[in-house]
Amino acid sequence: MVLSLCVTNCVRSGVFGVLGPEIATHSIGASGWGAVVSARAVGVLALSVLMYRLTFTRLLGTGQAFLLLGSLPVIALGLHSPEWLLILTAAAAGAGSGVFGPAWETSLQQHVPNEMLSRISSYDDLVSFVGVLLG
Repeated sequence: MVLSLCVTNCVRSGVFGVLGPEIATHSIGASGWGAVVSARAVGVLALSVLMYRLTFTRLLGTGQAFLLLGSLPVIALGLHSPEWLLILTAAAAGAGSGVFGPAWETSLQQHVPNEMLSRISSYDDLVSFVGVLLG
């Protein structure tokens, strides 16, 4: 799981976080890119709040499935999609992250023994941040 997040962070931070603004400069402009990033934030916030009310039988699997939505704005960016589609896909990606974050943290709390929780969380953070740096 941690290695898959490392790869996800590598691709997402490299393409969306670094190349995205550069591509947007030549297509939708800085204000358009601001709208895309804002839409992603709205998606994260909305689904993070909604996760307090939702229950899933397979929480981590559901979180992983929703995390796949993060590929949509990367694909849309690569296809030079119009601004409205980038905004829509960024909101969906944010929603996916909004489901995955609480699902991952809850699963850690439920399935990792308390005496190992800090060690596992440290490994998770280390490998995840390495993915961001590589990206």
